[in-house]
Amino acid sequence: MKGYIKLLAAALAVAPVLGGCAADDPFGYKGEGSVRLSTNLSEKLTAARASSTEAELQESTIVWISNAKGPVRKFHGVAEASAAPIRLISDSYVAEAWAGDSVPASFTDRYFYGSTDFRVAAGAATEVTVTCRVANSVVAVDYAADVDDVLTDYTMTVGHSQGTLTYEGRDDRRGYFMMNSRDHDLTWTLTGRRTDGSEYTRTGVITGAARATLYTLRVSCAPQDETMGGGFLTVTVDESTVDIEDAIDIVAAPTIRGLGFDLSQPVRGEQGSVGRRSIWISANSAITKLILTSDAFAALGIGGNDFDLLNKDSKYDAVIEAAGINYTVKDDEATGAQGIKLNFEAVYTATLTQGDHTFLIEATDAEGRTSSATLTISVNDAEVITIEADPADAFATRATICGEMLKAGVTPALKYRPRGTADWTDAADVTVDGTRFSAIISGLTPGTVYEYAAATADGFISPAVMSVTTESLAQIPNGDFEGWSMSGSVQMLYADGAPMYWDSGNHGSTTAPSFLGGGNITVPVESPRHGGNYAIKMESKTIFSILAAGNAFMGKYLGTDGTNGILGWGRPFTSRPAKLRGWVKYTPGTVSSTSDKAPDIVKGQPDKGIIYVALLSGKTSTYEDGYAEFPVVVRTKSPGKYFSKDDPAVIAYGEKVFDSATDGDGLIEFEIPIDYRTLSAKPAYILLTMSASKGGDYFAGAAGSCMIVDDLELVYE
Repeated sequence: MKGYIKLLAAALAVAPVLGGCAADDPFGYKGEGSVRLSTNLSEKLTAARASSTEAELQESTIVWISNAKGPVRKFHGVAEASAAPIRLISDSYVAEAWAGDSVPASFTDRYFYGSTDFRVAAGAATEVTVTCRVANSVVAVDYAADVDDVLTDYTMTVGHSQGTLTYEGRDDRRGYFMMNSRDHDLTWTLTGRRTDGSEYTRTGVITGAARATLYTLRVSCAPQDETMGGGFLTVTVDESTVDIEDAIDIVAAPTIRGLGFDLSQPVRGEQGSVGRRSIWISANSAITKLILTSDAFAALGIGGNDFDLLNKDSKYDAVIEAAGINYTVKDDEATGAQGIKLNFEAVYTATLTQGDHTFLIEATDAEGRTSSATLTISVNDAEVITIEADPADAFATRATICGEMLKAGVTPALKYRPRGTADWTDAADVTVDGTRFSAIISGLTPGTVYEYAAATADGFISPAVMSVTTESLAQIPNGDFEGWSMSGSVQMLYADGAPMYWDSGNHGSTTAPSFLGGGNITVPVESPRHGGNYAIKMESKTIFSILAAGNAFMGKYLGTDGTNGILGWGRPFTSRPAKLRGWVKYTPGTVSSTSDKAPDIVKGQPDKGIIYVALLSGKTSTYEDGYAEFPVVVRTKSPGKYFSKDDPAVIAYGEKVFDSATDGDGLIEFEIPIDYRTLSAKPAYILLTMSASKGGDYFAGAAGSCMIVDDLELVYE
């Protein structure tokens, strides 16, 4: 078998949206699908072959889902990856997964990587498996029998600048090496002692060592090469695809799903019409326990409300079977996997009375892994029922509301009203999809709770009333830059007594003497401006012979590390604007300072300024625990800690790069469309940064570059 991890926790089932009502959104997207990361296949992990236990491999697994615009979802660990289906806009995606231990060189620790392309289409259903193969370059050493005739006390050392391994004597272990951007080759050194007692050393290189490739260093005597006490020694490199005895699969807990229906949604019907409902439970080993719990079981007279279907008291076997609860087992002898089909027969569901009945299903496999799920059967004689809408489908002035038909031949309708009012409004253009129906209601008031209910054309209104809340038209505090104050020698971007919302990374510039360029470089100006009394001016300067880019950002300057800053970026925010609008004047200087990390900033060319805005669903990968208030923490001392627009926490992003001077002497209007990568998640934070030098994070740009901004506002559509 090839050496790989089959990421069974990352089998992606793309299916129609469940648990909510998808609809066209105000930003022009058409249709969404649902991606489920399932956990229903695996083989056993041979723990002796790796330092990581099965649980550690599961915990270390990282899964990313990306489209052409960058990552849109990130999961840490098998449990998180397989927790629930997620909605994605119809598009092409790639699923990538990493697992194991990424160390430079090890005889035990291995790293695995895999990727699979897939497409999400509204209403489509498919499965995608990500197979993670060994990402290491693998080296083994093989000595011919006659080597001992000419060489003793021999060792082989293999490695690169980040790590080496030593194979003592006839060590038949495989070594695993992680290659990096600096090390493309593996160097080997054979040492030993000739039969005459003299020392022997020979060195060679495995050029361009590739991952998932086994390099076998074969040491043998040959009739050519170097004389060694009457014999000749040669070292050859055999290259082959990694071939390991067993596959290492990430094993997840049993999976539980409905057959022909979504287990996460209630099964609804009139009394006697629910019919048979079957649940499929699958595990990578034998299922040893299958515990069912429900208050409805009290009517069976089995002495309680729960029982283990696989290990129940024999005196109740006939009672449970006669009630209409049974199961069948299917074994896979080749893999040891097992599946159980659990049936709630029509004869049993017909006994359920009006109301909601829940059945907790808990499955445990032979390895002790346990999963649970709940089946809800809602018995109702109504023709239609109101169902919960996805909160992400509620925008500032429009929302999607939903219902479900319980009887055939019904003409469904939906009604809504602001909470606290009596009169219902009929929703227009009700769309039916199977038994589900939905409508987009528009012209709503931002920041308002609306009640809604399913109805029928003949006047029935469901008593089950639910609600959605429209987003507020949140704006940017001090976005007109009228509030300013001083804190010691530092110019602050808020008025005395007002809360801080904006800050600058230029605090350190005030510590330098003026003859070295010191002073505030982000300041208020009265002219030019668009409105009010002030605009914000950000000017790049050379201070202590280092470029300091004039900048401002939503957040707070947290502290100074040496001569570098620690910045907390982002502020809490839950609305979804379509654009950022404002007024700007930009004047670039001529670039004198460059960095290979800012390749578009070229010496002798005009500098570039930038304004960008991002909406984040949570903390980014640069998050630091010590600064819990901020979603992004930037240490200018550590370029790898900067914000990335491709971080999976970024659900929407927009930017404008100024690569030349703006027209005229005053400010000109600009707009930045905010591009939503997904509409299935609501933002938790907003991040907005402006800089007179785009490459300022890397001290690249031009002294004298100047950006003046005024009257920023968020635009909603």
